[in-house]
Amino acid sequence: MASVIFLTLALFPARYAAVGRVLLAPAHGDIGPFVVKAATFDMSVSGEPGSRVLAIEHWAPEPGAAADAVNAFLGAHLTADMTVIDQASVPYSPVGPNRFLRMVWGFLGLMLLLFLFVRSGKLSPPDRSIVRHALRFAKSGERTLLLENGGRLVLARELDAGTRLKILATFFGGSLVVARTVADPRRRIAKTVANS
Repeated sequence: MASVIFLTLALFPARYAAVGRVLLAPAHGDIGPFVVKAATFDMSVSGEPGSRVLAIEHWAPEPGAAADAVNAFLGAHLTADMTVIDQASVPYSPVGPNRFLRMVWGFLGLMLLLFLFVRSGKLSPPDRSIVRHALRFAKSGERTLLLENGGRLVLARELDAGTRLKILATFFGGSLVVARTVADPRRRIAKTVANS
């Protein structure tokens, strides 16, 4: 998901944030109308709890336009109990990673998504045809064993006598059996004894 977001953002122009700061009077009134007025000019107002300093921020595609918008707003819409501490300066770097990094992260994210999709447990086309054949045999009444061996499905018509299986599911009244090969525990013990 992040890869799609980064690739989409890479196509849009970079955004620059300009910030100006205002000091409120000690006995200031309600700042709600000021915040609403700032929102109508696409500005955000923030401040720390208990502090009298407010930050007015504006984002724009051009750094000079962002700073000019904040400074024009501060010059025209301040109330009597507000004093400008800092005019907005022209930002020199965009918000977030630059365009090249967004493209790189988006490309890497898409490659990761592609890798996860390919590695997912979905049946590959050859496995689908084997499942179709097994279903045809089972529907006609023949006993059929569909064997999962090392991540691949195999249609087993004849098995060695020593093959150990774990039954995973049965279908069509036992005509189709889905199983997995299991290692013989006696062989595992013999290998352990031989290695020690």
